Formats: sequence, C-alpha cells, structure tokens
Amino acid sequence: MTEDVSSLTAEPRWIIDSLGYPEVRDLLWERADTVIWLDYPKRVIMPRVLRRSIRRTVTREVLFGGNRETWTDWLSRQHPAWWAWSQHGARRREVERRVRDPRFAPLDTLRFGHPRDTAAMAGIPLTRRAKLNPASSTGWHPAKRR
Repeated sequence: MTEDVSSLTAEPRWIIDSLGYPEVRDLLWERADTVIWLDYPKRVIMPRVLRRSIRRTVTREVLFGGNRETWTDWLSRQHPAWWAWSQHGARRREVERRVRDPRFAPLDTLRFGHPRDTAAMAGIPLTRRAKLNPASSTGWHPAKRR
C-alpha cells in the first residue's frame, strides 16, 4: 500500500478523500499542499449516513467489491451508521492534531463547518433543500499557519 500511495503522490496533482489508512497517513500529509477539511457536525453527517444506508439496504445496491448492506449489518459496529457515530469525535481530533502539527505547517488548510460553506467556496449553487434548512454555520475560514 505504501508503494502505491508513494507513486500516486509523486504525481504533480492528486486528490485523496479521507485521512487515509494509518500506514500511509503521514506520507499523504507530507506530500499534500492543501487540506480541505469538511468538519461537519454529527447533526449534518448522521442524517446523510442513515438515508444512504437505508437506501442501500432497501435497494440492495451493489457497493465496492460487490458488497451490499443488509439489515443484519446494522447490528455490526462496522456498519457505516455505527462507525460514523462512534468515530466522529476521534477523526475530528485527529485532523485537528494534524493541522496543528509543525511537520504539516506548510499545508494550507481550508476548514468548512457546514455543506453550505463548502458549496459557497466552490461556487456550487445551493439546492432547494439547503435553502430551506438554514442551520447556523461556522463559515469557511482558511486556517493557514505561518
């Protein structure tokens, strides 16, 4: 895995959509130039995870590797709903620690507290649902350390 990630991150442009596996996390952060941190609260994340998992379970949607979510899976601590609930705080603390780590000081960090903030920065028009659900927001703010 380290060899694959090393090869990928040697390219001039690349994007990773998570913290990465612990074995390659430092490598990813050392080679990145920008971190876009979607620091959404549980009240935003959990309804999304639940809707997605219910849909996948009901429709028997095929996922990566041919997997499917089942009603029995909901009892497992590995189920996305359980995992999202239990890991939210730990993952938030991990990113916060990394953002403050002097090894990663050269990184530009953009932290978004709500999907509305992310959409605004990216220039994406808001959906009707987002306009009808104006939750408070921390706003996006660059957290670059100099």
